[in-house]
Order: sequence, then C-alpha cells, then structure tokens
Amino acid sequence: LQQPYLVLDLLLTFYDDHVKPLEANRLLEACLLQINRLCQLAPVAITLSQPILQERAFLVEKVCANANTVFTGKIPASQEIQLALL
Repeated sequence: LQQPYLVLDLLLTFYDDHVKPLEANRLLEACLLQINRLCQLAPVAITLSQPILQERAFLVEKVCANANTVFTGKIPASQEIQLALL
C-alpha cells in the first residue's frame, strides 16, 4: 500500500475574493481531477475550512460530493476567560 496523500486546507486560495466564483469553480474542477488520479494510487485525505463568504460555500459542497467519506467536526466557540491577577 502506498503512503497516503494529505492535502491541507485545499480551498484556502479559492476563498480569495479576487478570484471570481466561476474561475474558482473551474480551477477546483481541475484540482479534483488530479485528486481523483491520486486516489487511484493511494488514499487521499483533504482538510477544508469553512469559507468566510457564504457565496463560496459551493466549493466545500463540491469537494464533499466527490469524497468517499466525509468527517465533520465542530470548532468550539471560544470562551472569554478572565485571568486572575496575582
């Protein structure tokens, strides 16, 4: 079995607001073709972060639709903690 591939935060550059959504979609399609090619050789794990702009949420949906398995996790809301002064 080949060593797995790990793709960290795949969509980060696709969230750039200077890249138009149609262009981001086109580029993601090309990336997904290459990722599918890699899947033929070894397991591929991809991490994603949520988009800042809701108009880019379709990118996450597209990647998840192409995945064999999707794991999701909730990031706990940060809690403000008052530190004690000594």
